[in-house]
Amino acid sequence: MRKTILMAVLLVGVAWAPANLLLNPGFETGAPPFGPADNWDSSARAAHADFPRPNNGSLGGFFAFLNGDPNDGRKWTLQIAPATFAPSTTYTFSGWAIDGIGDIGGRIRFQIGYLPNFDLNSFIPLSTAEYDTTQEWALYPGTTYTPGAVGPELGKDIVVKITAVNLGSPPDDIWFDEMVLTPEPAGLALLALATLLRRR
Repeated sequence: MRKTILMAVLLVGVAWAPANLLLNPGFETGAPPFGPADNWDSSARAAHADFPRPNNGSLGGFFAFLNGDPNDGRKWTLQIAPATFAPSTTYTFSGWAIDGIGDIGGRIRFQIGYLPNFDLNSFIPLSTAEYDTTQEWALYPGTTYTPGAVGPELGKDIVVKITAVNLGSPPDDIWFDEMVLTPEPAGLALLALATLLRRR
């Protein structure tokens, strides 16, 4: 019986395997190196081959970076995902990052939120997580958010935002790649919980 229940949970998990909701998550398309990446509001891209760093073997040909250039003051980029918030769904935003060239000690901030109007500066965060970056590419768990039954974000486009934090003097920057936004229906978690309770 336990094996049957476990198999059911596994099958449901496969059936509900979350897909990445983001467009151009690996920054593979866009302007030539040091130009903007497609589908992201503001982030320059560069080639891994031109800036090889440890652990980049699975990260494709390009990555993006933010350096807080004083000419524009921007230390963040965002994407309006082609998906809207739904109740009882847990959204996870995660990805790879590394401390760029310059002062060591930068952090990357992951946020999930929404825009109440068409102004990108009106971004309202719903969940936030920050991580210290190192001198090697690493995968960070990011941040998660689960809407309730009611809320101003329901039905609005999901927006993810990346911010370079604690930068030193230019050219200090944060590099990032393979961003992922996945939904997980709450029903799947409830099924797993029910299975555990039955086993006790």
